[in-house]
Amino acid sequence: MLDPMTPPQPHHLEAERVYVEIARNLTSAQQLATLHNLQQSAWTLKTALLRSEHPELSEEEIQRLVRDSFLYATP
Repeated sequence: MLDPMTPPQPHHLEAERVYVEIARNLTSAQQLATLHNLQQSAWTLKTALLRSEHPELSEEEIQRLVRDSFLYATP
């Protein structure tokens, strides 16, 4: 895990620059597909986390918690 107090290393900055350049060159359809894939990944990870934390809950309850966690998320 990166320490927020440690300044970014040059190779991190280069990786970020390349990522931003690639992202800017995506078509709108590619950006939308990427957003959808990220959203699905986040949903899957949150579902797995809640299942591991609350094995006693039904699938319906887990999905409600996942939905609510994204619906009411705050920055």
